[in-house]
Formats: sequence, C-alpha cells, structure tokens
Amino acid sequence: SNGVGRYYSIDDSYGPANDVWRNFIGQPYKNRSEIQLFEGGGGISRRSKENWKLWQLAGITKLPVPNINAEAYCCAFVIQLLSARPAGASYIEAAHAELWRLSFENIIIDLAELGVPGALSYEVSFNNFGLRICFQGISQTLPSYARRFCKRFVQHHLKLIQGSAQLSPSVVDKAISQAKRRLNGFQKRQTISIICETTAENAGMEGKLFFESTSRVACLVQGDFLPDEAIELVDELEKIFQDYLYFDRAKPAPQPDLRALLYKPQLKPSSGSSCFIPGAYLISDACGRIIR
Repeated sequence: SNGVGRYYSIDDSYGPANDVWRNFIGQPYKNRSEIQLFEGGGGISRRSKENWKLWQLAGITKLPVPNINAEAYCCAFVIQLLSARPAGASYIEAAHAELWRLSFENIIIDLAELGVPGALSYEVSFNNFGLRICFQGISQTLPSYARRFCKRFVQHHLKLIQGSAQLSPSVVDKAISQAKRRLNGFQKRQTISIICETTAENAGMEGKLFFESTSRVACLVQGDFLPDEAIELVDELEKIFQDYLYFDRAKPAPQPDLRALLYKPQLKPSSGSSCFIPGAYLISDACGRIIR
C-alpha cells in the first residue's frame, strides 16, 4: 500500500478471470464503485461510475499484439462494451449490426490514415459478449486518438438514422463478401438478401439498440501506459459514452472469462509503426522506451 489505500496486490496465478473479475461482471455494486487496475503483483483502485472498470494487463494475461513486445514504448487500450445482444442476434439484427460497423469503418478512414505516422491503429469487432474496440499506439498519442475515434463512433448511428450518413456501395459489397466467406447454405442466402435490403436507418437503429443493451464497460490497458494516464482516459471516455449507454441492469448481462476478450485484434491500418515517427530514435532510450 502507498499509505492512502490505493495500491494493493493480486496474485497473478490466482487469475483475474476468477473472483476479482467475477465481482465486476456478475455482482451489483454497493457504492459508486471503482476503477481497478490489474498488474500481476499490484494494482490501483479509484472510485468512478459503477458501470466502468479498468484492468492493467500484465504477467500471463495479455492481449496478443506483436508490436508491444517488439517496441517497449508501445501500448494497447481496449474498450469492451458488454452486451448479450450480439450472441442472441437474429439474421436481420446481425446483418444490420455488421453494416453499422462497416459503415463506421468506412467513414473513419481519414482518422485512420492520420494515425499511421503516429503508429496508431484500431479494431472494432463484435464477439459473443458485445463489441470490442481496440487501439494500439504509443501512450503519448493514443489517448487523443481514442477520444476522437469514440466521439465519432457514438454519433455514427444517429447520422445513419437521420440520413446524413449512408451505406455506400463499397460497404454493402464488403458485407456481402464477408457473408459469402463466413456463412453457408440458407443462412448465407438469407443474410445476403437482408444486406441488400437494409437501409441506413436500419443499420443506425441496430447501433442504437446495441448501445441501449450494454450492461457495463470493461477497459483493458497493456504496455507503456502509466496508471494515472489510463484512469484519466477512462474518465474521458465515460463522458463521451454517457449519453448513449443506458446500463439497464434488468437486461441479461454476459459474464465472460477475461481471457475470452483477449483474442488477437485485426488492426487497421496494419502498416502503423512507431518507426515512422520523425525523431523517435532521438528521444528513446537503448531499449526503445520514450523517456518521460
């Protein structure tokens, strides 16, 4: 402990996916809760809104992101919106959700390209426990990138509903291509038919319903990210999402093992590397870590 009760230890061999993780995803809070960083032999706790929590990944529990191992000053930040909706989605809901996701990726290309020189990349993917947003970069630039990204993400469904954003032919073609590759038989034919008939409003409404189905948010941080920096970013993201997530505790909530959220991300753009940052080698130490 540091004398004010903020630091504590957790045995990594015991596993963050057991009691500590279960207490977060499966039990109601008695107060306005806390953000909790898990870091093998220690952590930091801090009060925050009860539906958000932050975990520091270290020891045996890590996100498989190669650059973090190769470049000491890289880091990753994950936002997992926990929701039972994707796992129970009908063909129609799943098709609409994928078009919502793909259309967002299509309009975010400008931000993604701006992030390449700063070694920044992202992934947005559905899983059985909701939706995961993953960022990779360096801690000096990742927070501002994540904030800009999420501000556009939470507003995208509204633009689709209101008509200021549309489903481009390239987005529809990509969705059809994915369906052909991933599905078979009747499910494939049905999904392609739904995709072709889906309107921008349909896709936007599915985004709205997904946000409304979110039960809580787990944030995961890994690599060269100071605890105070990570906590500050989570506080800022809470404010960005607060008008869109309802956190209805009456709705079913998924209870995944923490490691189930640590599948390998398919980052975009794939060419991001801190080697392209002008002058990076002048301010880093012999191990590649940027001196603070």
